[in-house]
Amino acid sequence: MNFLLAAHGDDPLLGDDFAGVTHVYDGHITGYAGRFTQNVIEQIRRLPEVKFVEKDQIVRTQDIQRSAPWVCLHSVSTSQC
Repeated sequence: MNFLLAAHGDDPLLGDDFAGVTHVYDGHITGYAGRFTQNVIEQIRRLPEVKFVEKDQIVRTQDIQRSAPWVCLHSVSTSQC
């Protein structure tokens, strides 16, 4: 985090009041979210402890996978699988 704060301080995302670290995840997932310049993102990618950098996006889980194995395990009739 110290590196990230220093990198962002050296190359701030100007004109964005919400720039920098906006959220820290410390549970099942360890990481952080924020808004940074492309230069800072590339510096983050090169850190040996960083597995990947992913752009923020909306994920939806509205479709039901009918052929999923857990559906068949809990189904009253296996003919539904």
